[in-house]
Amino acid sequence: MGTWNDNFRTETWTEYAFGIAFIVLRLVARARKLGGVRNWQIDDWIAFQTIFWYTLLIVSLNKVVFGGGSNFMSSDELAALTPETKAERINGSKWVLVSEEAMIMAIWSCKVCMVIIYRRLTYEIPTY
Repeated sequence: MGTWNDNFRTETWTEYAFGIAFIVLRLVARARKLGGVRNWQIDDWIAFQTIFWYTLLIVSLNKVVFGGGSNFMSSDELAALTPETKAERINGSKWVLVSEEAMIMAIWSCKVCMVIIYRRLTYEIPTY
C-alpha cells in the first residue's frame, strides 16, 4: 500500500478518467442521435464545457496537495516558516481558491444539465 499522497494522486486521476469517459460517451451518443455536433442542444454544450471545469478542479487539487499546501497551518508549522515555504504556502492558497471555484462551476454545470434533461423528459407536448 502506497503513501497517502500516492493514493490521492491515483484516486483523483482515476476518478477523472471515469468522469471524462462518461462525459465523452454522453456527448458522442448525443451527436449520433441528433445528427452531429451542430445539432447539439444547450445541455450538450454545458456538458462539454464541464470538461474544462472538472479538469481544472483535479489539477488544482493536486497542486494544493503536492505544491506545498495552503494557509491552513498548525502553530508549529507557522513558527517553522521559511521564505521558501511561505512562498509555497501563498501559491498553494491561490490554488485552493482556484479549486473552490472550479468545484462550484463543475457541480453547477452538472446540476444545470440535469435540470434541462429532466425538463425534456417531463415536457408534455400539448395536443390541440
